[in-house]
Amino acid sequence: MGDIMLTVLPEKTDKFENSDTVLVCRENDKAIAYLAFYKTDYVLNIEALSINTSGSEAKNKIGSTYVIYDALLRSLASYGINHSCYYIESSNKELFAALKQFSFIENDDKVSTNLQKLLSNH
Repeated sequence: MGDIMLTVLPEKTDKFENSDTVLVCRENDKAIAYLAFYKTDYVLNIEALSINTSGSEAKNKIGSTYVIYDALLRSLASYGINHSCYYIESSNKELFAALKQFSFIENDDKVSTNLQKLLSNH
């Protein structure tokens, strides 16, 4: 295994109902994950998050997808800070278990966290 470089950059999209921007995580030049989101007032809403680590050196090296989730969520928090947001939330129940590992708290039909907590707790 050689050096592994993960990058996360925003890209425009029209593939989602609400999201017009996705954060794409690339390992070297290969896209391995994305996080689709949209902004309402001071909140970033995660609509979808997908990780495909087949053949991923990062996953093979550390044995989990934690670092990929971490890179995506920290990048989203940075985006939020630069766009006057204070919170991140998701009503996509398929993501609840994964997001709870990163300071998200479940309330009724969504999970949420504030940017400060997300950036300081893990």
